[in-house]
Amino acid sequence: MAWHRPRIKALVDAGVDLLAFETIPALKEGQALVNVLKEFPRAKAWLSYACKDHQQTHHGDRIVDAIQPGLMSDQVVAVGVNCTAPEVVEKLLESIKGDSAMKKNVVVYANSGEVWTAEKRWHNDGNLKPIEDYIQTWMKCGANWIGGCCRITTDDIKKIRNEVDSSF
Repeated sequence: MAWHRPRIKALVDAGVDLLAFETIPALKEGQALVNVLKEFPRAKAWLSYACKDHQQTHHGDRIVDAIQPGLMSDQVVAVGVNCTAPEVVEKLLESIKGDSAMKKNVVVYANSGEVWTAEKRWHNDGNLKPIEDYIQTWMKCGANWIGGCCRITTDDIKKIRNEVDSSF
């Protein structure tokens, strides 16, 4: 918490009205962020976890467990996933929205589906599905804040926006 506190304070003191707590790898860090947020009672935030597969954060916590601190906080206005391969997001969303009493916004901003390794840097097998092809499914699964993370371009964001707009 000591690492997060001065950064949150600086942002809140500067007038930021919504904090993005993103790419959280573990339940423990999400809980720490919610605890620090309590020290700034007028601040609002979202919690977004980086996930390694269709049900777990990178640390190995189940996404349904990881989002609990956010669901219990009146200061957290959304929970979700980011910096995650788009092909696993649907199942993650089904887990997140599995509780019919869940009243929070659901945020998703996946990466391109490419894989990062120190040896190869960003790489893929050449069979990536375009990010915009996932949007309608994510919306049906409850996502209502949608964007892009690593390797998503401004052109991709325009295509995401077009998909969102076409559903209204």
